[in-house]
Amino acid sequence: MEKIIKEINIRKEWLKKIIVNLKNEILNAPKEKLRISKHGKTVQYYIKSQDNFNEKRCGKYLRKSDFVIAEKIAQRDYDIQLLRVADASFKELERILGCMHKKLGNIYETLGNVYDEQNEYRKELITPYVLPDDIYVEEWLNDEYKGLDFNNDLTEIYSIKGEKMRSKSEKIIADCLCYNNIPYKYERPLKLDSITLYPDFTILNVKERKEMYWEHFGMMDNEEYSRSAVKKIQLYEKAGIYMGDKAIYSFETKTTPIDTRLIEKAINSLIK
Repeated sequence: MEKIIKEINIRKEWLKKIIVNLKNEILNAPKEKLRISKHGKTVQYYIKSQDNFNEKRCGKYLRKSDFVIAEKIAQRDYDIQLLRVADASFKELERILGCMHKKLGNIYETLGNVYDEQNEYRKELITPYVLPDDIYVEEWLNDEYKGLDFNNDLTEIYSIKGEKMRSKSEKIIADCLCYNNIPYKYERPLKLDSITLYPDFTILNVKERKEMYWEHFGMMDNEEYSRSAVKKIQLYEKAGIYMGDKAIYSFETKTTPIDTRLIEKAINSLIK
């Protein structure tokens, strides 16, 4: 399903570019109408103003040297037809995508509700194929792990949940996730082949039942740090973890601090 959604989004972007280009071309195209007729072996091109009030005075046959005008008008008419079809196709893809997101968003909840609706005695006898959201989240959060150790010289910074954080920016992200009821784990190890990374946040997208990874790169004006950040992003991509799919990245420097509006925007994309 995710591959289909990705392909639909690619086609949407392709259509969007076509639509924008067509609108620009149509806007700058000639405004006259074109009529083409054939007399014997001769093809005649007749153009007239969009104002049909006085066709004879507003129209004229084109000489061969002026056929470029006919080409521009014909191209414009084709562009208008293509724009109509492209726009309809774009809206249809949006409709399909909306339906697919709705189904993806509801399928786990719908199936999980079947178990949730059983009485307590039956639940003791059943092994559910799909857990209700609340039980699924609880089990995910209860899965213990060993994160990175802290240096004693670090400033004492704690999230609203009481977790020790390495920076104020990470605290902001953690608190925003918490306020929006998005389950997360701080610096949980992630094994990629022979390498183990410690993403700042491993996030559970409950609606789609998948894990995502949020890395905040807070010293991008430091040359060594930025090189390390790029290498880390490359490791994610080699493992098939791409930004906008399973990865979220945020950045800051000394002169460009963390933008809470962008953080909230990224989080809103998780809860839609």
